Amino acid sequence: MGSPRDKSKPPKKPKGKLASVIPLLAHKRQADRLFRIASELDERPETRAEAEAVYLRAIRIDPTHASAHVNLANLFFARGDHQKAKNYYEQAMDLDGDDASAPFNLGVLYQSRGDHKMAMTWFRAALRRDPSCVDAILRYARSAMRRNDFVRSRLWLGRFLRKAPPDHPSIRIVTEQLTWLRTGKMPPFM
Repeated sequence: MGSPRDKSKPPKKPKGKLASVIPLLAHKRQADRLFRIASELDERPETRAEAEAVYLRAIRIDPTHASAHVNLANLFFARGDHQKAKNYYEQAMDLDGDDASAPFNLGVLYQSRGDHKMAMTWFRAALRRDPSCVDAILRYARSAMRRNDFVRSRLWLGRFLRKAPPDHPSIRIVTEQLTWLRTGKMPPFM
């Protein structure tokens, strides 16, 4: 048995690689916790400004937190600050080369501005990261339609119908759009 004095000794500090990993893990856990808090705040319009501050804090603690970058970009996009949204989406893509949400959301941003060529580029980038992203397939098809590329639009709408789950809310309207496109006309409800 050790003496009472032994109990008062501080624990030994880790050495080597472990010493540098422990603070990093603590920062990542703290950033994840802040991300979850910000995500909850983000759900209510009256607390979105607070959510922005918490996302920024999470990013300051862990600059590699790609999800915080995406969600912060979504806030800027919803507010109409497209340049800030674009910057944060691009940073998220650099941080996580596998996640499709940042390029998908960039496609949505360009689509909302009427730049369908650029939107299609970003939807394809999202599909390279996640080929099963049916919403990227659908938005790609609709941007092609807006560019009067009816052949490409028909092809991609058909792809959407093959890949989309049967309960996807756009199945009926896509079927109607395909019917119109087969006649070579822009659907009136586009």
